[in-house]
Amino acid sequence: MPPPTAPLGNAESLPPDFKDRSTGLMVFGVLEILAGLFAALLIPLMIVGLLMAPNRAMHPAAMIPMVLMYGLAAIAGIWLGVGSIQARRWARSLSLLLGWTWLVVGVMGTAAMLFILPRMDLAGPQGMPASANFMFLGMMLATIGCVYLVPPIALVLFYGSRHVEATCRWYDPKPNWTDRCPLPVLAMSLVLGFWALSTLGGMGSNYVLPVFGAYVSGPAGAAGYLILGGLFAYLAWAAYRLHRHAWWLTAVVIALWSASALVTFLVAGPAELYRQAGMPPEQIEAIQKSGMPLNALGAGGAAVGLLLAAYAVWLRRYFKAPLGSPDG
Repeated sequence: MPPPTAPLGNAESLPPDFKDRSTGLMVFGVLEILAGLFAALLIPLMIVGLLMAPNRAMHPAAMIPMVLMYGLAAIAGIWLGVGSIQARRWARSLSLLLGWTWLVVGVMGTAAMLFILPRMDLAGPQGMPASANFMFLGMMLATIGCVYLVPPIALVLFYGSRHVEATCRWYDPKPNWTDRCPLPVLAMSLVLGFWALSTLGGMGSNYVLPVFGAYVSGPAGAAGYLILGGLFAYLAWAAYRLHRHAWWLTAVVIALWSASALVTFLVAGPAELYRQAGMPPEQIEAIQKSGMPLNALGAGGAAVGLLLAAYAVWLRRYFKAPLGSPDG
């Protein structure tokens, strides 16, 4: 039965065995706020670490992408946490999408680490036995799993519960902006919006842009990032509004972008990318000597892009423009 303190007048039907999950929403909300505060704390720690480093091989501009990422994570964590405590429908929807996105990225990242780490030179101090190196590798993989798998699984299981959904609909009966778009499409819209914002991080790598076999940087690269950012922002808006041209245009843009990155990575090589980004030669040499399979990483990144393009094509069922509309 619904809780006695629930508002009256909610016309939406509730499951007959509805259970109030407001306490769980509060607990998860507090955890999300703490995660957001932790992400915010990492920003000054990174800046202080860079300033105190004896050898500033890293250019300060290279930290811009990390600052943007942690800044967005901090804002999202605190915002979603407050919304979850208040049992808001939008907070439940976005937390569920965050969990699924985090889980997909975590599974792919963990698989990549399983492929990369055994091939890298992770030798410890001289004389360390092979068993210790094996334990070190196992600890790294366990840490990666705890960070990239456990939290998103918890988010998906909790916010995907029909009891949590019913609780949010009961305490927040009025539909909001997340209800105006199917969740699978909203996920793609948010990813495109994130990509639009992430183009601002191009200044941290001298605006290096892969263009089908060659790297473009400097003013030309900045212009390319500006065009990409505007395009991704438009596609995010058009997808959210369910404009029919958005689904195929998104698929085409992502596929072309992935193909361009892969061709450039294989033709020009990763060393040229690092050089144009302003990385010191000694760091480039260290990366090359580490044994990291860079070509495999480039192919994996392109494969992820193609999977996203296929996902955009799969979303076609949701893009049905009404008759007489410009997209009809």
